[in-house]
Amino acid sequence: MVSLLLVSSSLLGAPDSVAKEISAIRRAYGSIQSQAHKFSQVERTLFGYSAEGTGIVAYRDAKGRVRKIVVTDMGDTGQLVTEYFFQGDKLFFVFRQWIR
Repeated sequence: MVSLLLVSSSLLGAPDSVAKEISAIRRAYGSIQSQAHKFSQVERTLFGYSAEGTGIVAYRDAKGRVRKIVVTDMGDTGQLVTEYFFQGDKLFFVFRQWIR
């Protein structure tokens, strides 16, 4: 199962503005994904958050800005992976998927 959450107040506007906003989100998401291998990574493990453990990886660009955070919750029946994408200092997109 895949869940998408678009984070934007402008998505409540006219259809043309919604299409433009979604296009901008797709471009920013694609840019981060294509550059992720260049970013520095900081990994942490949270204990007590989920039954089997939770891993967090933060991706920082050359200027030290967080561009992406991946949270992986381990469970008995699979993993819940949530990716948070940032532009500047603002969250603009969340991608969540359940992996069995």
